[in-house]
Amino acid sequence: MRIRALVFGTLIGMVAFALLAVTAWGAEGDLLWQVQIDKFGGNDNINGAAAADNRVFIAGDTRDPSRPHPVPGVIGNSDFFVQAYSASTGALLWEDIVVTAGSDDGASAVVADGERVFVGGDSSSGGGNFDFLIRAYDATTGTILWQDKVATGSEFGLVRKLALQSGRLFAISANGLVRVYEAITGTLVWADKINNESSFGFVGRDLAVDKKRVFAVGRLDNFGTGNPDFLVRAYDADTGDVLWESRVDQGADDNAVAVASQSEKVFVAGATNRDFLVRGYQAGKGFLQWENRIGQNSLANAIVADDNRVFVGGLIDEAPHTLILRAYKAANGAPLWENQIEDGFSDSNYLAAIKGRLFAVGLIETGNGPTDFRYFVRAYDSKTGTLHWSNQENGFLHALAVDDQERFFAAGFVVNALGNADGLLRAYDARP
Repeated sequence: MRIRALVFGTLIGMVAFALLAVTAWGAEGDLLWQVQIDKFGGNDNINGAAAADNRVFIAGDTRDPSRPHPVPGVIGNSDFFVQAYSASTGALLWEDIVVTAGSDDGASAVVADGERVFVGGDSSSGGGNFDFLIRAYDATTGTILWQDKVATGSEFGLVRKLALQSGRLFAISANGLVRVYEAITGTLVWADKINNESSFGFVGRDLAVDKKRVFAVGRLDNFGTGNPDFLVRAYDADTGDVLWESRVDQGADDNAVAVASQSEKVFVAGATNRDFLVRGYQAGKGFLQWENRIGQNSLANAIVADDNRVFVGGLIDEAPHTLILRAYKAANGAPLWENQIEDGFSDSNYLAAIKGRLFAVGLIETGNGPTDFRYFVRAYDSKTGTLHWSNQENGFLHALAVDDQERFFAAGFVVNALGNADGLLRAYDARP
Protein backbone atom coordinates (compact mmCIF):
# COMPACT_ATOMS: atom_id res chain seq x y z
CA MET A 1 0.00 0.00 0.00
CA ARG A 2 1.52 3.34 -1.05
CA ILE A 3 0.91 6.17 1.39
CA ARG A 4 0.61 9.09 -1.01
CA ALA A 5 -1.22 10.86 1.79
CA LEU A 6 -2.31 9.40 5.13
CA VAL A 7 -6.04 8.89 4.57
CA PHE A 8 -7.33 6.10 6.78
CA GLY A 9 -10.74 5.86 5.16
CA THR A 10 -9.18 4.26 2.08
CA LEU A 11 -8.19 1.19 4.09
CA ILE A 12 -11.78 -0.01 4.18
CA GLY A 13 -11.72 -0.73 0.46
CA MET A 14 -8.51 -2.77 0.66
CA VAL A 15 -9.47 -6.20 1.87
CA ALA A 16 -6.65 -8.68 1.44
CA PHE A 17 -5.48 -11.15 4.06
CA ALA A 18 -1.72 -11.75 4.35
CA LEU A 19 -0.67 -15.31 5.09
CA LEU A 20 2.58 -17.14 5.77
CA ALA A 21 3.15 -20.82 6.50
CA VAL A 22 6.38 -21.74 8.31
CA THR A 23 8.18 -24.74 9.72
CA ALA A 24 7.81 -23.82 13.38
CA TRP A 25 6.10 -21.29 15.64
CA GLY A 26 6.71 -19.79 19.06
CA ALA A 27 4.38 -20.81 21.86
CA GLU A 28 4.37 -17.25 23.17
CA GLY A 29 5.16 -15.39 19.94
CA ASP A 30 7.83 -13.41 21.79
CA LEU A 31 8.83 -10.09 20.24
CA LEU A 32 12.60 -10.23 19.60
CA TRP A 33 13.10 -6.68 18.37
CA GLN A 34 11.34 -3.80 16.66
CA VAL A 35 12.41 -0.94 14.37
CA GLN A 36 10.38 2.24 13.81
CA ILE A 37 11.49 4.30 10.80
CA ASP A 38 11.07 8.06 10.36
CA LYS A 39 13.54 9.16 7.68
CA PHE A 40 12.57 12.76 6.93
CA GLY A 41 9.58 13.56 9.14
CA GLY A 42 7.00 12.62 6.50
CA ASN A 43 5.13 9.38 5.87
CA ASP A 44 7.15 6.15 5.76
CA ASN A 45 5.72 2.75 4.88
CA ILE A 46 7.06 -0.77 4.35
CA ASN A 47 5.34 -2.63 1.51
CA GLY A 48 7.45 -5.79 1.26
CA ALA A 49 9.85 -7.93 3.31
CA ALA A 50 12.19 -10.86 2.61
CA ALA A 51 14.67 -12.78 4.77
CA ALA A 52 17.82 -14.72 3.85
CA ASP A 53 21.25 -15.50 5.33
CA ASN A 54 20.61 -13.87 8.75
CA ARG A 55 19.36 -10.65 7.14
CA VAL A 56 15.91 -9.19 6.65
CA PHE A 57 15.26 -6.80 3.76
CA ILE A 58 12.42 -4.30 3.56
CA ALA A 59 11.12 -2.23 0.64
CA GLY A 60 8.79 0.73 0.75
CA ASP A 61 8.44 4.47 0.32
CA THR A 62 9.58 7.45 2.37
CA ARG A 63 8.24 10.97 1.98
CA ASP A 64 10.49 14.02 2.33
CA PRO A 65 8.34 17.09 3.18
CA SER A 66 11.19 19.44 2.23
CA ARG A 67 11.12 18.47 -1.45
CA PRO A 68 8.47 20.24 -3.56
CA HIS A 69 5.80 18.10 -5.21
CA PRO A 70 4.56 18.93 -8.73
CA VAL A 71 0.92 18.56 -7.65
CA PRO A 72 -0.34 21.65 -5.78
CA GLY A 73 -1.34 20.91 -2.20
CA VAL A 74 0.70 17.71 -1.88
CA ILE A 75 3.47 18.05 0.72
CA GLY A 76 6.79 16.48 -0.20
CA ASN A 77 7.87 13.72 -2.57
CA SER A 78 7.79 10.01 -1.88
CA ASP A 79 10.95 8.01 -2.71
CA PHE A 80 11.73 4.34 -3.39
CA PHE A 81 13.69 2.97 -0.42
CA VAL A 82 15.31 -0.32 0.61
CA GLN A 83 16.91 -1.31 3.91
CA ALA A 84 18.79 -4.37 5.20
CA TYR A 85 18.86 -5.36 8.88
CA SER A 86 20.54 -8.01 10.97
CA ALA A 87 17.86 -10.63 11.56
CA SER A 88 19.39 -11.39 14.98
CA THR A 89 19.63 -7.89 16.44
CA GLY A 90 17.67 -5.49 14.23
CA ALA A 91 20.83 -3.45 13.51
CA LEU A 92 20.70 -1.51 10.24
CA LEU A 93 23.25 -2.91 7.74
CA TRP A 94 22.67 -0.73 4.68
CA GLU A 95 20.04 1.30 2.87
CA ASP A 96 19.30 2.76 -0.55
CA ILE A 97 16.98 5.67 -1.33
CA VAL A 98 16.24 6.41 -4.99
CA VAL A 99 15.48 10.09 -5.54
CA THR A 100 14.15 11.17 -8.95
CA ALA A 101 13.12 14.50 -10.40
CA GLY A 102 9.50 13.40 -10.88
CA SER A 103 6.77 13.07 -8.29
CA ASP A 104 6.18 9.99 -6.10
CA ASP A 105 8.27 6.80 -6.36
CA GLY A 106 8.10 3.68 -4.23
CA ALA A 107 9.24 0.10 -3.71
CA SER A 108 6.49 -2.49 -3.46
CA ALA A 109 8.01 -5.99 -3.72
CA VAL A 110 11.22 -7.69 -2.59
CA VAL A 111 12.74 -11.16 -2.87
CA ALA A 112 16.18 -12.38 -1.79
CA ASP A 113 18.58 -15.30 -1.93
CA GLY A 114 21.82 -15.58 0.03
CA GLU A 115 23.81 -13.29 -2.29
CA ARG A 116 21.39 -10.89 -3.96
CA VAL A 117 18.28 -8.85 -3.19
CA PHE A 118 15.77 -7.84 -5.87
CA VAL A 119 13.37 -4.97 -5.33
CA GLY A 120 10.54 -3.83 -7.58
CA GLY A 121 8.37 -0.76 -7.56
CA ASP A 122 7.68 2.28 -9.69
CA SER A 123 9.49 5.48 -10.63
CA SER A 124 7.84 8.68 -11.73
CA SER A 125 8.80 9.95 -15.17
CA GLY A 126 6.80 13.16 -14.86
CA GLY A 127 3.35 14.10 -16.07
CA GLY A 128 1.72 11.68 -13.62
CA ASN A 129 3.36 8.62 -15.24
CA PHE A 130 4.79 5.81 -13.10
CA ASP A 131 7.27 3.47 -14.78
CA PHE A 132 8.16 -0.15 -14.03
CA LEU A 133 11.38 -0.41 -11.96
CA ILE A 134 13.51 -3.31 -10.68
CA ARG A 135 16.83 -2.94 -8.86
CA ALA A 136 19.19 -5.79 -7.92
CA TYR A 137 21.58 -5.39 -4.96
CA ASP A 138 24.49 -7.23 -3.38
CA ALA A 139 22.87 -8.62 -0.22
CA THR A 140 25.95 -7.96 1.94
CA THR A 141 26.94 -4.45 0.89
CA GLY A 142 23.87 -2.97 -0.79
CA THR A 143 25.87 -2.26 -3.94
CA ILE A 144 23.61 -1.93 -6.98
CA LEU A 145 24.22 -4.81 -9.40
CA TRP A 146 21.76 -4.02 -12.17
CA GLN A 147 18.58 -2.11 -12.87
CA ASP A 148 15.73 -2.32 -15.36
CA LYS A 149 13.36 0.59 -15.88
CA VAL A 150 10.57 0.31 -18.44
CA ALA A 151 8.61 3.36 -19.56
CA THR A 152 4.90 2.59 -19.28
CA GLY A 153 3.42 5.91 -20.39
CA SER A 154 0.11 6.69 -18.77
CA GLU A 155 -0.23 3.10 -17.48
CA PHE A 156 0.64 2.32 -13.86
CA GLY A 157 3.88 0.30 -14.06
CA LEU A 158 4.14 -0.62 -10.37
CA VAL A 159 5.79 -4.03 -9.83
CA ARG A 160 3.28 -6.15 -7.92
CA LYS A 161 5.20 -9.38 -7.32
CA LEU A 162 8.69 -10.85 -7.71
CA ALA A 163 9.69 -14.53 -7.59
CA LEU A 164 12.96 -16.46 -7.89
CA GLN A 165 13.28 -19.88 -9.51
CA SER A 166 16.26 -21.74 -11.04
CA GLY A 167 18.51 -18.68 -11.29
CA ARG A 168 15.86 -16.44 -12.84
CA LEU A 169 13.81 -13.52 -11.57
CA PHE A 170 10.13 -13.28 -12.52
CA ALA A 171 8.05 -10.11 -12.25
CA ILE A 172 4.50 -8.90 -12.87
CA SER A 173 3.33 -5.29 -12.86
CA ALA A 174 0.02 -3.56 -12.29
CA ASN A 175 -0.30 -2.77 -16.01
CA GLY A 176 0.21 -6.40 -17.09
CA LEU A 177 3.93 -6.59 -17.86
CA VAL A 178 5.38 -10.06 -17.25
CA ARG A 179 9.19 -10.00 -17.43
CA VAL A 180 11.81 -12.71 -16.79
CA TYR A 181 15.51 -12.03 -16.16
CA GLU A 182 18.73 -13.88 -15.56
CA ALA A 183 19.08 -13.09 -11.86
CA ILE A 184 22.84 -12.57 -11.84
CA THR A 185 23.19 -10.33 -14.88
CA GLY A 186 19.74 -8.80 -15.34
CA THR A 187 19.62 -10.03 -18.95
CA LEU A 188 16.02 -10.10 -20.16
CA VAL A 189 15.02 -13.67 -21.08
CA TRP A 190 11.48 -12.96 -22.29
CA ALA A 191 8.60 -10.56 -21.74
CA ASP A 192 4.87 -10.32 -22.35
CA LYS A 193 2.23 -7.62 -22.07
CA ILE A 194 -1.19 -9.01 -21.17
CA ASN A 195 -3.92 -7.16 -23.03
CA ASN A 196 -6.12 -9.67 -24.80
CA GLU A 197 -8.47 -7.39 -26.70
CA SER A 198 -8.46 -3.78 -27.76
CA SER A 199 -11.49 -3.08 -25.55
CA PHE A 200 -9.86 -4.62 -22.46
CA GLY A 201 -7.00 -3.53 -20.22
CA PHE A 202 -5.33 -5.99 -17.85
CA VAL A 203 -4.59 -5.19 -14.19
CA GLY A 204 -1.88 -7.53 -12.88
CA ARG A 205 -2.18 -8.71 -9.27
CA ASP A 206 0.02 -11.72 -8.55
CA LEU A 207 2.43 -14.29 -9.98
CA ALA A 208 3.59 -17.81 -9.03
CA VAL A 209 6.32 -20.02 -10.49
CA ASP A 210 7.02 -23.74 -10.53
CA LYS A 211 9.97 -25.47 -12.22
CA LYS A 212 8.31 -25.44 -15.64
CA ARG A 213 5.69 -22.71 -15.68
CA VAL A 214 4.77 -19.16 -14.70
CA PHE A 215 1.22 -18.25 -13.64
CA ALA A 216 0.04 -14.64 -13.87
CA VAL A 217 -3.32 -13.51 -12.50
CA GLY A 218 -5.39 -10.34 -12.46
CA ARG A 219 -8.45 -8.81 -14.01
CA LEU A 220 -9.41 -7.74 -17.50
CA ASP A 221 -11.22 -4.41 -17.43
CA ASN A 222 -13.82 -4.13 -20.17
CA PHE A 223 -13.71 -0.47 -21.08
CA GLY A 224 -16.98 -0.77 -22.98
CA THR A 225 -19.11 -2.22 -20.16
CA GLY A 226 -17.14 -1.65 -16.95
CA ASN A 227 -17.47 -5.37 -16.25
CA PRO A 228 -14.05 -6.83 -15.26
CA ASP A 229 -13.19 -10.49 -15.88
CA PHE A 230 -11.12 -12.94 -13.80
CA LEU A 231 -8.00 -14.05 -15.74
CA VAL A 232 -5.28 -16.68 -15.22
CA ARG A 233 -2.51 -17.10 -17.81
CA ALA A 234 0.13 -19.88 -17.77
CA TYR A 235 3.48 -19.55 -19.56
CA ASP A 236 6.35 -21.86 -20.35
CA ALA A 237 8.98 -20.57 -17.88
CA ASP A 238 11.85 -20.98 -20.37
CA THR A 239 10.33 -19.57 -23.55
CA GLY A 240 7.40 -17.39 -22.48
CA ASP A 241 5.00 -19.32 -24.75
CA VAL A 242 1.42 -19.14 -23.50
CA LEU A 243 0.35 -22.65 -22.43
CA TRP A 244 -3.24 -21.97 -21.40
CA GLU A 245 -5.57 -19.28 -20.15
CA SER A 246 -8.68 -19.30 -17.97
CA ARG A 247 -11.16 -16.45 -17.99
CA VAL A 248 -14.25 -16.12 -15.78
CA ASP A 249 -17.09 -13.73 -16.68
CA GLN A 250 -20.14 -14.54 -14.58
CA GLY A 251 -21.40 -11.07 -13.77
CA ALA A 252 -20.04 -7.93 -12.17
CA ASP A 253 -16.62 -7.68 -10.52
CA ASP A 254 -14.88 -10.90 -11.55
CA ASN A 255 -11.28 -10.61 -10.39
CA ALA A 256 -8.29 -12.94 -9.85
CA VAL A 257 -6.24 -11.57 -6.97
CA ALA A 258 -3.73 -14.17 -5.71
CA VAL A 259 -2.12 -17.38 -6.97
CA ALA A 260 -0.08 -20.27 -5.54
CA SER A 261 1.29 -23.47 -7.10
CA GLN A 262 2.26 -26.89 -5.74
CA SER A 263 2.67 -30.44 -7.06
CA GLU A 264 1.45 -29.89 -10.64
CA LYS A 265 -1.50 -27.82 -9.44
CA VAL A 266 -2.18 -24.10 -9.38
CA PHE A 267 -4.67 -22.37 -7.08
CA VAL A 268 -6.23 -18.95 -7.60
CA ALA A 269 -8.19 -16.75 -5.18
CA GLY A 270 -10.47 -13.92 -6.17
CA ALA A 271 -14.12 -13.13 -6.79
CA THR A 272 -16.85 -13.78 -9.31
CA ASN A 273 -20.07 -11.80 -9.38
CA ARG A 274 -18.88 -10.48 -5.98
CA ASP A 275 -18.64 -13.99 -4.50
CA PHE A 276 -15.54 -15.28 -2.66
CA LEU A 277 -13.96 -17.64 -5.21
CA VAL A 278 -11.18 -20.24 -5.03
CA ARG A 279 -10.23 -22.40 -8.04
CA GLY A 280 -7.86 -25.34 -8.38
CA TYR A 281 -6.37 -26.10 -11.82
CA GLN A 282 -4.18 -28.81 -13.28
CA ALA A 283 -0.96 -26.86 -13.91
CA GLY A 284 0.06 -28.32 -17.27
CA LYS A 285 -3.14 -28.02 -19.28
CA GLY A 286 -5.27 -25.71 -17.14
CA PHE A 287 -8.12 -28.14 -16.53
CA LEU A 288 -10.38 -26.90 -13.71
CA GLN A 289 -10.29 -29.53 -10.95
CA TRP A 290 -12.36 -27.85 -8.24
CA GLU A 291 -14.02 -24.60 -7.22
CA ASN A 292 -15.37 -23.13 -3.99
CA ARG A 293 -17.55 -20.04 -3.46
CA ILE A 294 -18.94 -18.13 -0.49
CA GLY A 295 -21.91 -15.75 -0.54
CA GLN A 296 -22.56 -12.34 -1.98
CA ASN A 297 -20.28 -9.30 -1.56
CA SER A 298 -17.29 -11.38 -0.50
CA LEU A 299 -13.72 -11.66 -1.76
CA ALA A 300 -10.86 -14.18 -1.53
CA ASN A 301 -7.58 -12.34 -1.85
CA ALA A 302 -4.67 -14.26 -0.34
CA ILE A 303 -3.61 -17.85 -0.91
CA VAL A 304 -0.78 -20.21 0.04
CA ALA A 305 -0.30 -23.91 -0.74
CA ASP A 306 1.65 -26.21 1.56
CA ASP A 307 1.75 -29.94 2.45
CA ASN A 308 -1.19 -30.86 0.16
CA ARG A 309 -3.35 -28.11 1.64
CA VAL A 310 -4.49 -24.73 0.35
CA PHE A 311 -5.05 -21.81 2.75
CA VAL A 312 -7.17 -18.87 1.62
CA GLY A 313 -7.96 -15.57 3.31
CA GLY A 314 -10.54 -12.99 2.43
CA LEU A 315 -13.45 -10.84 3.52
CA ILE A 316 -17.13 -11.58 4.07
CA ASP A 317 -19.07 -8.34 3.76
CA GLU A 318 -21.38 -8.77 6.72
CA ALA A 319 -22.18 -6.64 9.78
CA PRO A 320 -19.72 -6.56 11.45
CA HIS A 321 -17.09 -6.97 8.71
CA THR A 322 -15.53 -10.40 8.98
CA LEU A 323 -12.15 -11.73 7.87
CA ILE A 324 -12.25 -15.40 6.98
CA LEU A 325 -9.44 -17.95 6.81
CA ARG A 326 -10.18 -21.33 5.16
CA ALA A 327 -8.14 -24.50 4.63
CA TYR A 328 -8.86 -26.95 1.77
CA LYS A 329 -7.54 -30.26 0.53
CA ALA A 330 -5.39 -29.43 -2.46
CA ALA A 331 -6.52 -32.47 -4.43
CA ASN A 332 -10.26 -31.83 -4.47
CA GLY A 333 -11.04 -28.60 -2.60
CA ALA A 334 -12.71 -30.34 0.34
CA PRO A 335 -12.91 -27.88 3.29
CA LEU A 336 -10.70 -28.79 6.26
CA TRP A 337 -11.20 -25.95 8.73
CA GLU A 338 -12.27 -22.31 8.97
CA ASN A 339 -11.56 -19.36 11.24
CA GLN A 340 -13.43 -16.04 11.29
CA ILE A 341 -12.38 -12.72 12.83
CA GLU A 342 -15.12 -10.14 13.38
CA ASP A 343 -14.44 -6.43 12.82
CA GLY A 344 -11.49 -7.46 10.68
CA PHE A 345 -9.85 -5.86 7.67
CA SER A 346 -6.47 -6.06 6.00
CA ASP A 347 -4.70 -4.17 3.26
CA SER A 348 -2.23 -6.56 1.66
CA ASN A 349 -1.84 -9.83 -0.19
CA TYR A 350 1.80 -10.71 0.56
CA LEU A 351 2.21 -14.41 1.22
CA ALA A 352 4.66 -17.34 1.28
CA ALA A 353 4.56 -20.98 2.33
CA ILE A 354 6.95 -23.32 4.11
CA LYS A 355 5.85 -26.67 5.51
CA GLY A 356 4.04 -26.93 8.82
CA ARG A 357 2.53 -23.77 10.31
CA LEU A 358 0.41 -20.81 9.30
CA PHE A 359 0.67 -17.13 10.21
CA ALA A 360 -1.81 -14.38 9.37
CA VAL A 361 -1.74 -10.61 9.78
CA GLY A 362 -4.55 -8.10 9.40
CA LEU A 363 -6.45 -5.26 11.05
CA ILE A 364 -9.08 -5.18 13.78
CA GLU A 365 -11.52 -2.27 13.88
CA THR A 366 -11.66 -1.05 17.50
CA GLY A 367 -14.00 1.94 17.19
CA ASN A 368 -15.71 4.33 14.83
CA GLY A 369 -12.87 6.80 14.34
CA PRO A 370 -10.64 6.95 11.23
CA THR A 371 -7.62 5.69 13.19
CA ASP A 372 -9.41 3.12 15.37
CA PHE A 373 -7.50 0.10 14.05
CA ARG A 374 -5.01 -2.32 15.57
CA TYR A 375 -2.99 -4.88 13.67
CA PHE A 376 -2.98 -8.53 14.64
CA VAL A 377 -0.49 -11.35 14.12
CA ARG A 378 -1.87 -14.87 14.56
CA ALA A 379 -0.19 -18.27 14.58
CA TYR A 380 -2.27 -21.34 13.67
CA ASP A 381 -1.73 -25.06 13.51
CA SER A 382 -2.08 -25.56 9.77
CA LYS A 383 -3.59 -29.04 10.10
CA THR A 384 -6.34 -28.26 12.62
CA GLY A 385 -6.76 -24.48 12.52
CA THR A 386 -6.09 -24.26 16.27
CA LEU A 387 -4.99 -20.77 17.25
CA HIS A 388 -1.72 -21.06 19.18
CA TRP A 389 -0.90 -17.41 19.84
CA SER A 390 -1.75 -13.92 18.74
CA ASN A 391 -0.38 -10.40 19.12
CA GLN A 392 -2.37 -7.18 18.74
CA GLU A 393 -0.95 -3.63 18.76
CA ASN A 394 -1.55 -0.21 17.24
CA GLY A 395 -0.43 0.01 13.64
CA PHE A 396 -0.86 -1.51 10.19
CA LEU A 397 1.05 -4.63 9.10
CA HIS A 398 0.95 -5.94 5.54
CA ALA A 399 4.29 -7.60 4.73
CA LEU A 400 5.66 -10.92 5.98
CA ALA A 401 8.89 -12.91 5.88
CA VAL A 402 10.42 -15.91 7.68
CA ASP A 403 14.01 -17.11 7.92
CA ASP A 404 15.73 -20.46 8.48
CA GLN A 405 16.45 -19.59 12.14
CA GLU A 406 12.73 -19.75 12.96
CA ARG A 407 12.17 -15.99 13.11
CA PHE A 408 9.06 -14.35 11.74
CA PHE A 409 9.06 -10.75 10.48
CA ALA A 410 6.03 -8.49 10.03
CA ALA A 411 6.20 -4.99 8.54
CA GLY A 412 4.02 -2.01 7.69
CA PHE A 413 3.57 1.33 9.44
CA VAL A 414 2.44 2.94 12.69
CA VAL A 415 1.09 6.45 13.26
CA ASN A 416 3.36 8.65 15.39
CA ALA A 417 2.43 11.42 17.82
CA LEU A 418 2.49 14.02 15.02
CA GLY A 419 -0.02 12.07 12.94
CA ASN A 420 2.53 10.88 10.36
CA ALA A 421 3.20 7.28 9.38
CA ASP A 422 6.47 5.68 10.50
CA GLY A 423 7.71 2.45 8.94
CA LEU A 424 7.41 -0.52 11.33
CA LEU A 425 9.37 -3.79 11.32
CA ARG A 426 8.87 -6.41 14.06
CA ALA A 427 10.72 -9.68 14.59
CA TYR A 428 9.05 -12.55 16.48
CA ASP A 429 10.37 -15.81 17.88
CA ALA A 430 8.68 -18.55 15.84
CA ARG A 431 10.29 -21.53 17.62
CA PRO A 432 8.12 -24.17 19.34
